[in-house]
Amino acid sequence: MTRPAAHLLSPYRPPTSYPVSLAPAEVVAWLTGYLALWHPAVVARVGGPPVLSGIYDHDQPGDGFVYAVPVGTDPPGDWAAKVADVGGVTFRALADRAATLAALGEALGGLPDVPDDVLRAFAGVGYGYLVVDTLYDAASHDRLLDADGFWADVTAATTAADPFPHLKAAADKLKDARDRLHSTDLWLIDLRTAEAGPPPAGLPSTLIASGEQLRTLSPTAVEVATGAEVERADDLLPPESQWWNLLAARRTAKERYGTDADTAGWVRTVAHPQTPGFLLHCGYKRAVFLPLDGAKLPDRRTAVVTWPGPDGKSVPGLGREPLPAGDPNTFFNLAHHLHEANTADQRAAVTLLHRADPPAVGYAELVALAKLAPAVGAFTTAGDYLTLSHYGDYLGAAAADDFFPDHLARGGPDPASRIAGHRRRRRQYDTALALAALYRSLTPDQPGEAERVADLLAAEGRVERGDKSDPAPWAKTLADRLQAGAAAKPGWLLFNPCGFARRVPLELDAPTPIPAGDAVKAAEWAAGVARLVVEVPGLGYAWLPRGGPAGPPPAARIKTAEATIVRNEFFEAELDPATGGLRAFRDTRTRLNRLGLQLVHSAGGKCRATSVRVTHAGAALGEVTAEGEVLAADGRRLASFRHRLRAWVGRPALEVLLEFDHVEPPAGDPWDNYLGVRLGWRDGRAALFRGCQGATVPTRADRFHAPDFLEVRLGSERTFVFPGGLPFWKKSGPRTADLLLIPPGESGRRFEFLIAADRDVPMQTAQGWITPAPLVATDKGPPSGAASGWLGHVDLPSLLLTSLRPEPTGQRVTARFQEVSGHGGAAELRFARPVSAATQIDGEGQQVQPLTPAGGAVPLEFSANEIVRVRTEW
Repeated sequence: MTRPAAHLLSPYRPPTSYPVSLAPAEVVAWLTGYLALWHPAVVARVGGPPVLSGIYDHDQPGDGFVYAVPVGTDPPGDWAAKVADVGGVTFRALADRAATLAALGEALGGLPDVPDDVLRAFAGVGYGYLVVDTLYDAASHDRLLDADGFWADVTAATTAADPFPHLKAAADKLKDARDRLHSTDLWLIDLRTAEAGPPPAGLPSTLIASGEQLRTLSPTAVEVATGAEVERADDLLPPESQWWNLLAARRTAKERYGTDADTAGWVRTVAHPQTPGFLLHCGYKRAVFLPLDGAKLPDRRTAVVTWPGPDGKSVPGLGREPLPAGDPNTFFNLAHHLHEANTADQRAAVTLLHRADPPAVGYAELVALAKLAPAVGAFTTAGDYLTLSHYGDYLGAAAADDFFPDHLARGGPDPASRIAGHRRRRRQYDTALALAALYRSLTPDQPGEAERVADLLAAEGRVERGDKSDPAPWAKTLADRLQAGAAAKPGWLLFNPCGFARRVPLELDAPTPIPAGDAVKAAEWAAGVARLVVEVPGLGYAWLPRGGPAGPPPAARIKTAEATIVRNEFFEAELDPATGGLRAFRDTRTRLNRLGLQLVHSAGGKCRATSVRVTHAGAALGEVTAEGEVLAADGRRLASFRHRLRAWVGRPALEVLLEFDHVEPPAGDPWDNYLGVRLGWRDGRAALFRGCQGATVPTRADRFHAPDFLEVRLGSERTFVFPGGLPFWKKSGPRTADLLLIPPGESGRRFEFLIAADRDVPMQTAQGWITPAPLVATDKGPPSGAASGWLGHVDLPSLLLTSLRPEPTGQRVTARFQEVSGHGGAAELRFARPVSAATQIDGEGQQVQPLTPAGGAVPLEFSANEIVRVRTEW
């Protein structure tokens, strides 16, 4: 006698060749209906696995058949009566598991009391059967499942005291059938964000969370993937801030979870071309290379990718987009995704991503099946999967334009000035570190000094979260040390914490003029104010006299300002008397106009200058100022502005200062509604380059980030804009680009940046522009009788010193460098006192290799774009 059958009546089938997207309610009803047919009460009644059928295939119901009819499928009006007439059963599958089981129980006249874990196991086997059966369809292959043995195991489980051995035997047969179709293993990678909640007990899972989030969560047995102590726009911040964030996150994971978090992962995408090198420097070995926030990343098609950086180092990472575990379409399409993974991957894997939404129907069944046997895949963590996958799809060297996390679209307060302010605060802190390290390089431990150094090092986390750091105390300490044996003579000591020489502009209250000469490259004095340009060696100092014999004010060598023009020996800049913008920026050699600038409102309108005048014309400084209004197309005032151009003699960069008042705040899309400056150049054939994490890279993007600098390159001409950390740029035409100053949410009203020509190492100018040069008033004469000198020195300009810091104990100092020209090489690091020992270390302070000082200097060897960290001691 033929036993009755179970059917799900629906026009839909799990796809094979391409994914489908149905309304969530329809998919949930379909899945709950199908899984309900694997209830032990139905399994005991029918003679085989449920079948997928169309409603019109059963105009005449079968004798005793069980029919699940999902919501959205409408049988003829008298069809239910026909089912009853032949002893069959029909029930509605609803978009709710409990309601669907209730409908099934009503149709059957009641359901036996079955523990929920047993129900899940039956449904898991049923879901596995559906997926394996669909995989055979996808491969156009004959079915190789031992169907009779499989169903005998499932049926035996309905009457057994312990159903799990029988269900496991059925799951093993499913695995054998799937193995005969695809001999490779299948993996299910379970990713969770902090808001997703813990995984089912014992399930391998990877938690992607920041350090701050880890502190709020109860530790569970999961792998932690973290790459940020604080979720923020790290790719817009200086490398030292990024390295702090990476290292602090690992420390937090160790404290909270007791594990080394060597898999990097972010919810907020902050990737850029140098990220692989940054990760390896900080101890990470793998990465979850997935844009969980929808950011633009290089194309990735396989589950594992090999992600190289410009320094030649690479990390393996998860590549294929994850499937949302909260979407029921994920589990309706699972067989298709598994088939695609089998086709494309060396080790086939499907990644599930959990967020705040609870997992959709199908996930619990997948977990229940995996506990019986990995019939359609074994759950694993991202780290374990990447460890087993020895190689992946090689991405190749990615361009900077391939990365675009749209931080501006995220909104938030002060999107532009917040980034610029952070970069300046970080350089203030790095200045304090450098001064403390230079002092440590000269002086053995003194009583109380270790505590001061510990306090300084502990302040890094507070600075990264928004506090300010004052380098003045360490500047005073270093000044006292340098002038311990100097003669009594009032003056100032000016310090340079950068690794390269700088020409620093100063405006000082001085009772008498300070003459030009030695370190003072330009000087003027009037009404008790001295304006100077002082050249200070890298990691060095310059001493200036204070209150000496009165003499004549320094004579002017050049007319620094007249009418609408400021100039020095390097350039000439001219304001437009009609608009108040920069009409021309010319180098004195070619006299060609390199760049123009105009204030713009993206909504249109125009700028109108109400006055343009010379506000300073001295021997050291020339300044012209324009005042005016930004008007809308209807004549309404959108803002008033003050635009100042400053040219210091001896300094090859034009200072541009903008102040706004009475601003009508922009609203709407920040990329289309902003107040900014439009830069224009004379030839549309010019190429644009931008500073990206220490490298100069070309850009053709319409929207891009360039907080370090933007370069306009035309033949041998190289013209730079150094925005001082303002990050957001938009290409507005073939010969124009806009720097966004006041997008929606921005409260900053004062902005300053530099324009310069033909910089050989632009990253030096970008760093020097936002780095303070501490000035200390002293009562003693120059140290060792020299007006200037260096305390540390590296002999290669392209090896940029990003930080110099004292070690917590001992007379030891750590320097970190980044190669910024794209060329490898060798260099020497020296200090005023010969170094006795040196070691190259990684970002965590672990030894990479010992270095042998020669003649008191430390030899450094490096590749292009490499990060080099060295610990020296005396």
